[in-house]
Amino acid sequence: MQQYSGIPDGSHDDNAVKLRLLTYSPIELERCGVDPAILEKNCPLDYFSDRIEPVHPKLHTALGALQVLPPELLHLILHDLDLHTLTTFRSVNKQGRHLVSSLRRYNAIVQHVPNTLRFILSTHAAATCTLSQLYHALLYSDCFICGRYGGFFSVLSCSRCCCYCLCCSDLLFPLTRRAAQTHFKLDKSSTNTLPVALSLPGRYGLQRNLSRKRNWIVLRASAHQAAVLLHGSERELASRISGATSSPSTAPNLSNSGGMDGYAVGAISLLRFQTVIRFPTLDVSTGALDWGIACQACRDEHDCKGPWQDRYKLYSNRQYYLQHFPHCDAAQQKWQEYLQSKGEVQQFYWPGTTKRSGSRILSSPR
Repeated sequence: MQQYSGIPDGSHDDNAVKLRLLTYSPIELERCGVDPAILEKNCPLDYFSDRIEPVHPKLHTALGALQVLPPELLHLILHDLDLHTLTTFRSVNKQGRHLVSSLRRYNAIVQHVPNTLRFILSTHAAATCTLSQLYHALLYSDCFICGRYGGFFSVLSCSRCCCYCLCCSDLLFPLTRRAAQTHFKLDKSSTNTLPVALSLPGRYGLQRNLSRKRNWIVLRASAHQAAVLLHGSERELASRISGATSSPSTAPNLSNSGGMDGYAVGAISLLRFQTVIRFPTLDVSTGALDWGIACQACRDEHDCKGPWQDRYKLYSNRQYYLQHFPHCDAAQQKWQEYLQSKGEVQQFYWPGTTKRSGSRILSSPR
């Protein structure tokens, strides 16, 4: 017996019309993060110069002790290097540059998502993100927290995240490094072990709030973990925090402000968007990039009310949206109105529903 997939029977032309009428590419999310023009201007990449200036096979420069290693082993080593060390090694000499440029994963990143590499280098987060981690995030679209489609890349966690987790998850709660050091009573050596990113000046969030100051940003979860290791236990950490609490006027505010209802309000929300960049998914078989699509009906329904995760919930491709379609009453209503305008209407009942229940009734082509 054929298993029901949740997608109504119909031609590929019908599905194409649904995608054209009921989905859109949310350009609002493109404007939430750093301006790509700033990255291209202030962080140029010399990747394309390798194609312009071919190098002779017998180079006069060498790699020292690494010269004795076979290229296959060198590639394995370079894949596991953090991006800061990798780019430093690439700048040693011509042979180092072309050895790194010969890596398939590095080529894919520079060719398809150069602004992501620029963003990681510009924010000084390259020391905690490896080439393999970035390439893995480019191929797999799931948010590392909830499993939804992740349309953003977080430089502090070096992984994908979705809109909802970016604004609500405690795992992505940002703090300035000074605030984390003050609140968790961290010493300088413990603070230096935290993954950190230096924010870039610009406008962030859906309301394009201006930020001129550059802040060193860390994750609260990472700071908390380092504090537990430093002080020995959760109980000792809690006693130190409660015993040395300053006055309310000087204590850092660590409440989860800037969530779904206040996504563009407050410093916490601004810090969230300063540590992420829009990130597509790469199909290695075709070389195509998928930036995700959103449901037009969900955006119209929640445009003036309710949480905004429904407006900007992304689907990685047409198949995932068509699985969402049977469960979206607003999308079904729009599709029914379109069919009525064409005069091709008949009632369709989803499996598990009855005419008496009247649930999920959809007009479909004859």
